[in-house]
Amino acid sequence: MKHTDVRVTVADVGTGWELTLQPVSEAVHQDRRLNVLSSRLCQLDALAGRTLARGALLHRTIPARSSPLAGRLRPDGVFAAHDLLRPLLMPRQVDDSLYPYQRNGVA
Repeated sequence: MKHTDVRVTVADVGTGWELTLQPVSEAVHQDRRLNVLSSRLCQLDALAGRTLARGALLHRTIPARSSPLAGRLRPDGVFAAHDLLRPLLMPRQVDDSLYPYQRNGVA
């Protein structure tokens, strides 16, 4: 299954994001970041990949922040999967050091 064969629905719940991934038979035209998210989720979570390969609906919750008590790394020094998915769900920020008229042009 290709990552473009998965429809990703994202709901912002304030404390994080509720993801619903649904396998479909045709290619889905959605934001590229959502295609990367579905692909990365399947790489990081084998059970999620198998669930989608079977054609079942998949629900995941991604917290907006890591718990400060848990720390960012697992005991073996590896980032948790939701830490690697979170940047794909956050709003894009422009940091190009340009004035607005340089970005939009002059009238």
